Amino acid sequence: MGYGGSTLPSALLLHGNRLRDEGNIEAARETLLEGQRLAAVCPDAATLSEAIENALGALEIDAAVRAEDAQAIRRTCEHLLGLSQNRRVPFAPLVHGARFLLNLDLPAEELAGVLEAIVLLAETYLSGENLDPGARRFIASHAGNLARVLAHHDSSVRAARRVHELYRCALDAPAGAAAPELYAFVGDSALQLGRRLLAAGEDPEAAGFLEDACEALSAAIEAATNPETTPSASFRLVVSHSKLGEAALRLNALTGTQRWLEIAITEFERSRELGNDSPELKGLLADVYFRRGRIRGDVDDLMRCVMLKEEARLAGGVSRENLSISARVHFQLGAIRRDIAQQRQGVSLLAQALLADPDWPCPLFQLPTL
Repeated sequence: MGYGGSTLPSALLLHGNRLRDEGNIEAARETLLEGQRLAAVCPDAATLSEAIENALGALEIDAAVRAEDAQAIRRTCEHLLGLSQNRRVPFAPLVHGARFLLNLDLPAEELAGVLEAIVLLAETYLSGENLDPGARRFIASHAGNLARVLAHHDSSVRAARRVHELYRCALDAPAGAAAPELYAFVGDSALQLGRRLLAAGEDPEAAGFLEDACEALSAAIEAATNPETTPSASFRLVVSHSKLGEAALRLNALTGTQRWLEIAITEFERSRELGNDSPELKGLLADVYFRRGRIRGDVDDLMRCVMLKEEARLAGGVSRENLSISARVHFQLGAIRRDIAQQRQGVSLLAQALLADPDWPCPLFQLPTL
């Protein structure tokens, strides 16, 4: 039996969906339209018609994606989203359409409206209690992906918090072991939220999210290196190590705890071993060695910092911060070794920092220490 005994329209709905899955779009459309016509005179016309209309919406999005018709995708997504004001509509087709639109690299302002509406719909569904764990994880994780795109163009704490809450909702769904990439998304979103909280002067709350980032990124690395796990092609172990290092470095700056420095060095070095040779990583790793070397008075750490900062500059990572910190390290080495050559090199780098940004006061504050 079908909906309320409406066997034929229900059978046509099932057959139409099967034809769509097989890629037979025209036959699926004809079948669903016939089912819609017959459903109109059934005892349960409203319920069955809604199900068929949802299936037609999913079909039209699939057809538009196959035809690479961006306007048709947006039009159908907006139609389904309009229907969602009065009833439940399928979430997966909306995600399918949105992902295709994002791959077209359209201007962000053209997509913001439809992406925001999809995320809002997801949040409405997630606020209910009638979702099974698998559906909850699916909806929350894909909504997190779309919210992350929106957050790239919204620098507020609120936008970053929204992304993290959606990914955390997906991870917390009791749907079995989470994939490494989901742990990585949770960790990265916590790191991004921590960064924005730091910029807003909310250090205590930032520290909590940075610790969450370390925990989730460590779990991602552990899951990805488990022989029984096969991470998706999108998961990059080298990136997880780098982000874990950054979260630990920021925690050390907040708390002064030595353990975070050691974790940062371990994770940054591991990222380098895996092929991350970017100027940004070299600069961050140099900062860690500088902090540890300054605390311990360790010449080897300070020399490692000098080398990494120079490598970063040679690779294009020239910045006022790089030059200023490099100068500071040379001054410290000069003081430890009583080496005038190190002092001269420090003065030279400080002058370059002034030239790089004449309005930046930091180099001027360093001069009196000489």
